[in-house]
Amino acid sequence: KLIETGEKVVQETRGWDENSGKTFSQRLKESSHDYRYFPDPDLPKLKITEVEEFSEDNLKKETPELPWTKRERLQKEFNMTDKEVAVMIDSPEVGNYFEKVISAKRSIAKLSINYILTDYLGIIKKDNIKLNSISENNFAKLMIMIEDKKLSSRGAKDILSMMTKNNIDPEKIAIENNLIQKSDEGEIKKIVENLIKENPSVV
Repeated sequence: KLIETGEKVVQETRGWDENSGKTFSQRLKESSHDYRYFPDPDLPKLKITEVEEFSEDNLKKETPELPWTKRERLQKEFNMTDKEVAVMIDSPEVGNYFEKVISAKRSIAKLSINYILTDYLGIIKKDNIKLNSISENNFAKLMIMIEDKKLSSRGAKDILSMMTKNNIDPEKIAIENNLIQKSDEGEIKKIVENLIKENPSVV
């Protein structure tokens, strides 16, 4: 942009501000002769491009996903808000945990975002526990149970809290604590009919 507008490009060291998505000036750079550089006769020239480990293909394989690339991908794939993406980028541990959870089933992504960022991180902060207190596999199982309407929202939150204590399978906790949500319409209809029959004055 500077070149195109005819301005002078200053040789400097710039830093990256993740929040604003911009670089900023840190300090001006001197020219190489100011550093008194000179060739060392005992050191051979290093042709870095000829070292296999530094080939373009190998470097691409080893380079982690860059923040701006990850931000764009998460927003595009999971329709995340700026705030949600910011947590995933600023805390790679949380971002990686989320991606491992949804590897079990992609359709639980939105549920997982909500429960990880709101409920689970809240418990982690309050109880001072680690993110891996619940394995990604068990967290995914809990999300699938919610998706399948086997649990109410309240029941899911209670199970999540219990899981942090000993990382037990959520279905086992749900059965032991009678938290499986009944969604049999026939059974619900019988209950409703009995309530109407027993309470005609409030129907």
